[in-house]
Amino acid sequence: MEKGGMGMGAWAAGIGLVWAAGAQAQPYDKWVDAFFNSKDAFIQGTVIPNIEKNRKSDAALAFTDETGKPLAGLKVSVKQIEHAYLFGAVPPFETSQYAAPNYIKLWRDVFNYGITEYSFKWAANEKVQGVKDFTKADALLANFKASGAQLELHFLAGYHPDWVAALPDADKAKAQKDYALAALEHFKDKITYFQVFNEDMLTHVERAKVFSNQTIFFGDLSKLYPNLRLGINDCYVWNPASAAERFPTPTDLKSRYPGIKFIAMHGHRPHSYWATPQEMYKLFDPFTGSGVAVQLAEFGIMDEPIEGGHTGNWTDDLRAQYFISAYATVFSHPATDGFNAWGIGPDTNRWNANYMINQDGTQKPSYASLKSLIRDRLMTKAEGTSDAAGAYKYRGFRGSYLVTVDKGGVTGTTQVDLDEKTGTVTLKVTESAGKLVIQGGSVAVAAPFSAGQNPGRLSVSAEPGQAVVFTGLREFRSLEILDARGARLRGWQVFGDRVIWDRSEARAPGTYFVRGTPMLGNQVTRKLQLR
Repeated sequence: MEKGGMGMGAWAAGIGLVWAAGAQAQPYDKWVDAFFNSKDAFIQGTVIPNIEKNRKSDAALAFTDETGKPLAGLKVSVKQIEHAYLFGAVPPFETSQYAAPNYIKLWRDVFNYGITEYSFKWAANEKVQGVKDFTKADALLANFKASGAQLELHFLAGYHPDWVAALPDADKAKAQKDYALAALEHFKDKITYFQVFNEDMLTHVERAKVFSNQTIFFGDLSKLYPNLRLGINDCYVWNPASAAERFPTPTDLKSRYPGIKFIAMHGHRPHSYWATPQEMYKLFDPFTGSGVAVQLAEFGIMDEPIEGGHTGNWTDDLRAQYFISAYATVFSHPATDGFNAWGIGPDTNRWNANYMINQDGTQKPSYASLKSLIRDRLMTKAEGTSDAAGAYKYRGFRGSYLVTVDKGGVTGTTQVDLDEKTGTVTLKVTESAGKLVIQGGSVAVAAPFSAGQNPGRLSVSAEPGQAVVFTGLREFRSLEILDARGARLRGWQVFGDRVIWDRSEARAPGTYFVRGTPMLGNQVTRKLQLR
């Protein structure tokens, strides 16, 4: 993680020490180090400075007591626990064969975002004409959201269900748009990113065909759902050989798709191509400041001789080296907002050179490299003391942070979010029952929920309707919330180390129960007192 200040060294008094490259608390993966210490002039002069410039913000926390008086001299530590940027991969647990908790947690330990291959397509959710069934998709999405991960819907216009082929053309167009509208209405409050079309601007895959005018279709959806991020996806080429293969311009896209918010390229054509940072920037640069973001949505390679920026055949080391270069470069560019790898294993996807997880659950070197990059090198950890005005300042990557406060040996924890617009976050600190109660954070954080602990009480000071985060769930496969009578309110399959309960079923303070099922051993139930 990072230690130092804005780049290197410490800021002035009252501003946190932040761990940074060159003074890291622990060594990074060798390919992470190799990239950030590269002799390549473009990486050193453009990519790395842009990570600092485009993905970090200044943050200020203001601590007060219950009367609003500033609290000076508090020991403060902030630890980033999630990125605002969308670092993703197709979840390997979409097929039941790999739905075991170890695969799920391996995915969530690195990624905070995913695009599923099948579960949100038209064919999966309207198998019988007129019967739209989102049950499976809803269950998958609930677990995504509870873990804090985001899901991008792939995609509204296809692939077509089998029954579509027998319809007259006019009925095909109506059925397609009816499904798109139904899916948007169903998921509008749960998903932000929607691919409207896929593989029908450049490649024209038959089962993805749009049966009506694409401009009218897209424009109608944009008018109805202006706050959603609607975009398109297609298999654009890293090295176009003709004008017809070139990446479209923002102007072209805005004209053809009114209200478009992003364009996604698959990122796997040619199939074994090593795209250099310079090539990526050349593709992305026209989109800077355009209002249309760029994503890599199906990034992948096949196990064939390498083309492009390298030669030879893929090895474990070369895969790790390329993945680090690709993820870091895309992250650095201001026009991008997401990166999703297609088929990280152990599944049946044909992008087998992408595999980071083996069938037995062991990890390939590329998994360790990406985890080191995303969860270590590109995360911020800082500590310091609040100044005379009760302020503590730091600079960090945008995302969510656990804030721990120590006042004379009494501690408390909350969570805050840092984005481009975050100003000063005011946190009210009071003492109750030997703990610090911190109000003003984005969620209420419960004490770690451990399988090794005896059943006991979790007392959480949550503001009305405020979400509660349960942590320490590394060894759990599922978690449930029960009311005072023992009736089940909500349940989740645990995707990572934490579960976020939005409390949509339980807004009022009171007594609840949290029941966890470990991977090994008996269920653990703890009383939860929401104040």
